[in-house]
Amino acid sequence: MNTIVRMQSMTIKNIKNVKSGVADFPSYKNETYFDGNSEILGLYGQNGSGKTTLINMAGILKRILSGDALPDNTIELMDCNEQESGLDCVFYIEKNKTDRHLVYYQLALQKTIDSQVKIIEERLSYKKLNEIEGKRKTRKLIVGFDCKKAITVKPKDKFKDLENRNMTRSLSFKIAMALGAERKTSYVFSPEISKKYSSYLKDDTEAMIIEDLKTFGHRSLCVIENERLGSILMNILIPFSFRIDTKYGSAQGEYPIALTGDTLIREEEYALTKKIIQQINVVLSKIVPELQLEVLEKSSEYSKNGEKKIRVELVTVRNGRKVSLKNESDGIVKIISILSSLIAVYNRPSYCMFVDELDSGIFEFLLGEILKVMSEGGKGQLIFTSHNLRPLEVLNANNILFTTSNPEKRYVYLSNIKKTNNLRDVYLRTIYMGGNDEQLYIETDAAAMRKAFRKADGLFKDE
Repeated sequence: MNTIVRMQSMTIKNIKNVKSGVADFPSYKNETYFDGNSEILGLYGQNGSGKTTLINMAGILKRILSGDALPDNTIELMDCNEQESGLDCVFYIEKNKTDRHLVYYQLALQKTIDSQVKIIEERLSYKKLNEIEGKRKTRKLIVGFDCKKAITVKPKDKFKDLENRNMTRSLSFKIAMALGAERKTSYVFSPEISKKYSSYLKDDTEAMIIEDLKTFGHRSLCVIENERLGSILMNILIPFSFRIDTKYGSAQGEYPIALTGDTLIREEEYALTKKIIQQINVVLSKIVPELQLEVLEKSSEYSKNGEKKIRVELVTVRNGRKVSLKNESDGIVKIISILSSLIAVYNRPSYCMFVDELDSGIFEFLLGEILKVMSEGGKGQLIFTSHNLRPLEVLNANNILFTTSNPEKRYVYLSNIKKTNNLRDVYLRTIYMGGNDEQLYIETDAAAMRKAFRKADGLFKDE
């Protein structure tokens, strides 16, 4: 069965400096949901205005859908002045082009007295899209968990047996729930917990929605946060983000290879690395002329348990000259690290990639060309943050979301943009002169900056 899953919207509550921020994707705004083409969404705004927050929450969403534990730094992302934070997401799921649903996932987090974080509420609901355009059925709850006090499962009439203290199945479910709470995993998507409640789901559609979202989180949602860029800039490692499809199945994920020297990897990882590089090289020379990537096998050895491992080094090849990848520019290394996933975005409708600071180290004209190619011929979804304004000249205004100075309404689209308008010019003019419903930039004063620089230099001269 041909299944397509697409992100439609993300709503963030009390995360970092975002009190409330709604990021509706273009297809959700105009209710097309999926038209067979790619969807690009760029996020622009002042430093510290909430761009990276969206990428951070996409990372948490991936862990939730995959049934993994919340990251250790989750509490650091939560607003220090609030006890609860949340994330609401909307997905579009299509099967065989006819069976179409909007799916709604809601997550609420709470700080605990021991400076930890716990999931206090989850809800998963959906509504079927009618054949008649513009008319939709009401939303239907698949499963919900309320854990603010005692753990309750909703709707109660569907899961009443799980509340029965005398049933063995109920006891087994409560044990799984307790383990999920301790591990900080999703109650909805945890394999152990969903296995317990799935038999109570009333129809196949509900069970398939849960499995489709799990698969999406595992295989088709790629999130590249700033920690990856830090590893590259410090010349420590290159975290390969990849998606490989063969007749036997697909492989998707991320694993690191050292930039500072050789890397010892397992034999099967070596085979996968060669496939990734072979895939990357098809596109790499078209992005950076005459450049190819190669993995050199330095030596092999066996571990104590008899497992063969291979020592490898990554090199670039240009005009017959081999150069260690660690000596290449940060931009080249970044392009190489994300190229396999970009290939997946271009070719796969369900592949969704979030990238923080996509422009870092990349020549602005090349950045614009890559985004133009992705938007004109791609099939998947690419969501990125950037400071370089070149994409504003090559993408449609509907594909650019801006941050505001209002923490209660962090994300907005510019209004009244005509097709003949240069979005870059409009954005800069709005920063200088205003005119938008929400302020896009907290004004900075060049004269005050100069005075502050002079003052800072003489701050301790009298001590």
